Amino acid sequence: MSSGYENICRLKKYKPVQATSTMGKAAVVFTCLFLLLNTLPMVAAQAQPPPPDYSLVCDNTDTRIEVDPNTPKPPEGSVECTVRNNENYGIELSIETELDLLESQHVNSIEVGAETEETFEVSLMGKDEMLMSSLLLTVVTKVTKTAGFDYSDDESVSSSILISILQYAGFTIQEHQSNKNIELFNEEEFELSYTITNTGNGMDFILFNSRSFATPVCDETKRQEISGGGTMCELSTPVSDDCDEELVAKDVNYPDGNINVKWMLDVGESFTRTLSFSGNMENSSCWPIDSNGDYNLVFTQETRVISDFQRGYFSSSQGYTGNNNWTSIETSVDVTMNNERGIMNSVVPGFEAILTLVAMCVALLRYPSEQHSLTK
Repeated sequence: MSSGYENICRLKKYKPVQATSTMGKAAVVFTCLFLLLNTLPMVAAQAQPPPPDYSLVCDNTDTRIEVDPNTPKPPEGSVECTVRNNENYGIELSIETELDLLESQHVNSIEVGAETEETFEVSLMGKDEMLMSSLLLTVVTKVTKTAGFDYSDDESVSSSILISILQYAGFTIQEHQSNKNIELFNEEEFELSYTITNTGNGMDFILFNSRSFATPVCDETKRQEISGGGTMCELSTPVSDDCDEELVAKDVNYPDGNINVKWMLDVGESFTRTLSFSGNMENSSCWPIDSNGDYNLVFTQETRVISDFQRGYFSSSQGYTGNNNWTSIETSVDVTMNNERGIMNSVVPGFEAILTLVAMCVALLRYPSEQHSLTK
């Protein structure tokens, strides 16, 4: 009995000890698993490889955008970018652009194989009549996959390039008079007024020029043969170097100033020039004589305007590098100067002959008197 009782007691004493040991081991294992699971993300993060080694280069071969509405070329441009992967595994990149005022189009991502390079294009689209400016295009790439596995990193590679919105010239001329044919008699005056506005897309110098010249007329005494037979009269200016053959122009606001000026205008700015002209010529004695016996000559008054940017810069070997064609407005001015002798002839036919006869009689009368004084 005692031995059996002792065995039972041994069993009872060992069972609680065995159960407690098992629970302690379970707690240790649970604690280790908990710590391990919380440590794995940190280890994984520390184990992520460094950012892949690659480069991004964008060129500027087509970054000058023309926005002149008078040219057929559309306001477009493009930039070609090259990605070079220096790693021995493939990568995939996302692509974004940063650009103001212009629209840009491009692929959203690109794959580049190990130790190779790939190119992609960024298309640029503007609008006609955009203001001249320089814009900064920035192309930004980020790695999204390495060797086919997702990759996330805040580091990016970018390339910036300058985009130029080119300047174009433009201006308008508003005439403040509608009469293209003007008649002046003696000291009469007339005015011509114009307003010039810069309609280009950038600041520009506008040149204003005024000149006049005698209008060539048909000289019937000089004939020229023409192809196909026949002749035609030669056009010539019927004046000599001794006579005035140019209208004198003055600025109404600045009479002593130069009528040929150069104004700097911003986009949309204007300036007005008013010129006065007089028919008072100091010497018109060699002008043609009209049916009334007066001196008469027709002038062509030419007002010219050009943009400094339009004609470009001057080269001694090539002249102006741009378009040097002035915008011209012509006005016909018919000037008549009073010819007192001509008026007398028209009123009293043969008056010149009478004057000649009187002069001869006076000479004859003086001649005997001079002879008589000599004999004394």
